[in-house]
Order: sequence, then structure tokens, then C-alpha cells
Amino acid sequence: MGTPDQGESWQGELINKRKDGTECIELVKISPIRQADGRITHYMSIKEDITERKRAEERIQYLANFDALTGLPNRAQLEGHVKYAISLVQRSQGELALMFLDLDNFKDINDTLGHTVGDALLIELAKRLQLVLRDEDTVSRLGGDEFIFLLPFTDATGAAQVAQKLLDIINQPYQVEQYNLNLTASIGIALYPGDGLDLETLSKRADTAMYRVKQEGRHGYRFFTAEMQARTTRNLQLGNELRLALERDQLQVYYQPQLSMQDGRIIGRKPCCVGSIPKWRGITGGIYTHCGRKQADFADRGMGAEARSAASKNLAGNWTHPAGHSGKLVRSTVPSPRPAGFDHAHTR
Repeated sequence: MGTPDQGESWQGELINKRKDGTECIELVKISPIRQADGRITHYMSIKEDITERKRAEERIQYLANFDALTGLPNRAQLEGHVKYAISLVQRSQGELALMFLDLDNFKDINDTLGHTVGDALLIELAKRLQLVLRDEDTVSRLGGDEFIFLLPFTDATGAAQVAQKLLDIINQPYQVEQYNLNLTASIGIALYPGDGLDLETLSKRADTAMYRVKQEGRHGYRFFTAEMQARTTRNLQLGNELRLALERDQLQVYYQPQLSMQDGRIIGRKPCCVGSIPKWRGITGGIYTHCGRKQADFADRGMGAEARSAASKNLAGNWTHPAGHSGKLVRSTVPSPRPAGFDHAHTR
């Protein structure tokens, strides 16, 4: 593109100042004005203040790559960082750690103190998390109280050290408005290339390890293992089978007697739901334990309150819940601990 002093029009963006001294961005078009003989005697300038438009474009670009609340990279930017980091460690046959962090019971803070306090807490937390990391590391907020950490050229020992530092700094007290608050977190860790070769696989397996921490009491970290994957697959399969069993009326309720330790009298009975499917017979600890909390919640909703109420009031009989599934309540044949001085006469 030519310039006005070469006799051609020019258009571009310039930073200028308004009369009040504030800066603005202008879209400017400058054209030469010629006399009849072709000589340039003047220049005409047409200006448009595009400051707000440029700011809006910058905001859109920012939100496409960063979390609006904490300023941390979002998942879109994380994907680019992961691809680049993997390409680097591949060349040197190095390792890479991906960590999935979830705050423990953060929902209670939002529900009790409100989202304004919760948001202020997340902003302070984001600042702390970045203090632990190197320049080449990345922490990304996925949303809510979930964060992903990308640690290039980091082996299991290094990942464990970073995870512990994160737990320690997260656990330090927070002062938000008039509230003194405390946080803990659960962290799952997956390693490249052993646990996965891309962001999707690594994040899923780090998430699986994180949920194991939740199940074991929270506030800690765990590395992904093949056993976790097998257990997750098994739980998913059992959960699907539980749904089918509920639809096909293959669930039965058995009783576990509750005995008084003083005189051996039956003082209550605990209903247990089990399936009449042959492959479930070898499962110990109950179907609910193996299917996990989500599947158990589904089963509780599916059986209905009426079924559970009937199971707790009757030793034997038939029950039907609103969905139309029926089952038979039978006496439990599961042996119970026998207290001292136990007398079978009390159980007749």
C-alpha cells in the first residue's frame, strides 16, 4: 500500500489523544488533494473513534483463552499448551505430569456465604496456585472449583512434590471480608506417556485418581493406576446392570438382624437390596458399594421411598413402588455377629 506523500490514499489505525488528554484508537483514512495540474496541495483525513470496538474485540479474544474470574488460562488455551509440551518431551523422551485438582466441599461455602465470597476465595486461591509453579508450568481453571496443572519435564517424584506444595498452600487460612476460611483439595495425577498420550486421556485418568482421593477421605493426592481404571470400568458395568435389574424386577430385599449386645434380642433389622443375577453372587460388600455413590443414588430413587419403608416394617411380604416394580421381602440368611449370652430363643 502506498503512502500519501507518494500521492496515494492510506488507511490504518492510529493512537491519538482526545481534547481531555485521554488516549483513543482511531481508524484513519488519508487521501491527497490535487490541483488541476496534478500537484498535491492538501491532504484530507477522515477519522473514526473505534476505541470501544477494539476493547470489545480484545475482551472477546481474552475470554476465548482465559477464565473471566481468575485470569487463568481456560481449557482452550490449555489444549494448545499440552500439544506444545508433548511435542517437546517427545523429542527428549522425557515425562510430563498432568494433575486434576478439585476443592473439597467448596459448594458449602457458596451455599452458606454466597457466590460473592466464593468468587473472592477462588481469586485468592488462583494467586496462591501460581506461586508454586515454574514459568513453564500451566494451571488452568476448568470452571467451578476444578483446576488442571500441566507440568512439562516432570516425573512422578517431581509431581508428588508439587502436589504436596499445592495442598500445603491451599490449606493455609483465607481472610475474605469478615470471614476466616479454610480449604482443602483432592489431587489426581497422570503421567505422560505411561498413562496417556493426549489431553483427553490424561485428564480422564487424573480425574479418576482424584476421585479415589475423595473416596479415601479427601485432602491428599494419588497417582493413576491400572487398578483404578479396572474398578471404574467395573463400577460402570455394574451400574448399567443395576438399572436393567430394576427394570426387569430382578432385585430382592433381605434383612440383616440388629441385635442388642446386652441380651441378644432383635431390636431392629437392616434391609439390604441385592440382585438375583448369577454374576452378582460373588460380589462382597453389597452392590451399592461396588457401583459407587452415583449408581446407588439412582437405585435409591428407582426403588422409591415406599419400598424402603415397607422393607423396614415387615419381615416378609410383597412390596411395590410407584414405578410398578415389585419384589419379595425375605428373611436374611446372612450370619450376624453373635453377642455374649446369645440365645436363639430370642430370635424366634
